[in-house]
Amino acid sequence: MTRPCDALPPVRGSYTPDAPLKDLVWFRAGGPAEILFRPADAEDLATFLAAKPADLRVSVIGVRLEPADPTTAASRAPWCGCPVRWAR
Repeated sequence: MTRPCDALPPVRGSYTPDAPLKDLVWFRAGGPAEILFRPADAEDLATFLAAKPADLRVSVIGVRLEPADPTTAASRAPWCGCPVRWAR
Protein backbone atom coordinates (compact mmCIF):
# COMPACT_ATOMS: atom_id res chain seq x y z
CA MET A 1 0.00 0.00 0.00
CA THR A 2 1.40 3.38 -1.00
CA ARG A 3 1.23 6.20 1.54
CA PRO A 4 0.80 9.83 0.45
CA CYS A 5 4.33 10.64 1.67
CA ASP A 6 5.73 8.05 -0.73
CA ALA A 7 4.74 10.19 -3.73
CA LEU A 8 6.03 13.65 -2.91
CA PRO A 9 6.78 16.13 -5.71
CA PRO A 10 10.32 17.31 -6.43
CA VAL A 11 11.19 20.51 -4.55
CA ARG A 12 14.16 22.86 -4.14
CA GLY A 13 13.75 22.81 -0.37
CA SER A 14 14.22 19.70 1.74
CA TYR A 15 12.26 16.74 3.06
CA THR A 16 13.23 15.17 6.39
CA PRO A 17 11.69 11.77 7.18
CA ASP A 18 10.80 10.98 10.81
CA ALA A 19 11.59 14.57 11.84
CA PRO A 20 11.23 15.17 15.60
CA LEU A 21 8.71 17.97 16.03
CA LYS A 22 9.92 18.64 19.57
CA ASP A 23 12.94 20.39 18.09
CA LEU A 24 10.71 22.87 16.25
CA VAL A 25 8.26 24.02 18.91
CA TRP A 26 8.99 26.26 21.89
CA PHE A 27 7.58 23.83 24.47
CA ARG A 28 9.83 20.97 23.28
CA ALA A 29 7.08 18.37 23.01
CA GLY A 30 6.10 16.21 20.10
CA GLY A 31 6.66 12.94 18.36
CA PRO A 32 8.10 12.49 14.87
CA ALA A 33 6.47 13.79 11.72
CA GLU A 34 6.18 11.22 8.96
CA ILE A 35 8.06 13.72 6.81
CA LEU A 36 8.89 17.41 7.30
CA PHE A 37 9.05 19.81 4.36
CA ARG A 38 11.21 22.95 4.52
CA PRO A 39 10.53 25.01 1.38
CA ALA A 40 13.32 27.05 -0.19
CA ASP A 41 10.97 30.02 -0.68
CA ALA A 42 7.32 30.92 -1.27
CA GLU A 43 7.43 29.69 -4.87
CA ASP A 44 8.76 26.30 -3.72
CA LEU A 45 5.92 26.07 -1.20
CA ALA A 46 3.33 26.94 -3.86
CA THR A 47 4.77 24.30 -6.20
CA PHE A 48 4.65 21.68 -3.42
CA LEU A 49 1.05 22.52 -2.51
CA ALA A 50 -0.08 22.34 -6.14
CA ALA A 51 1.64 19.00 -6.82
CA LYS A 52 1.29 17.12 -3.53
CA PRO A 53 -0.97 14.07 -3.35
CA ALA A 54 -4.56 15.14 -2.70
CA ASP A 55 -4.84 12.94 0.39
CA LEU A 56 -1.67 14.26 2.06
CA ARG A 57 -2.48 16.30 5.17
CA VAL A 58 -0.44 19.48 5.44
CA SER A 59 0.00 21.68 8.49
CA VAL A 60 2.18 24.72 9.10
CA ILE A 61 4.30 24.78 12.24
CA GLY A 62 6.48 27.51 13.63
CA VAL A 63 3.98 30.32 13.22
CA ARG A 64 1.33 31.49 15.64
CA LEU A 65 -2.18 30.77 14.42
CA GLU A 66 -5.18 32.64 15.81
CA PRO A 67 -7.06 31.07 17.39
CA ALA A 68 -4.71 28.27 18.43
CA ASP A 69 -5.17 25.33 16.10
CA PRO A 70 -5.45 22.12 18.16
CA THR A 71 -4.45 20.03 15.14
CA THR A 72 -0.94 21.50 15.29
CA ALA A 73 -0.45 20.66 18.95
CA ALA A 74 2.45 18.26 19.18
CA SER A 75 1.97 14.95 20.90
CA ARG A 76 4.28 12.03 21.48
CA ALA A 77 2.50 9.97 18.82
CA PRO A 78 3.88 9.94 15.27
CA TRP A 79 2.24 12.62 13.13
CA CYS A 80 0.95 11.26 9.83
CA GLY A 81 1.16 13.87 7.13
CA CYS A 82 3.55 16.59 6.13
CA PRO A 83 4.11 19.54 8.41
CA VAL A 84 5.76 22.51 6.71
CA ARG A 85 8.42 24.51 8.54
CA TRP A 86 9.17 27.97 7.16
CA ALA A 87 12.86 28.79 7.54
CA ARG A 88 13.91 32.01 9.24
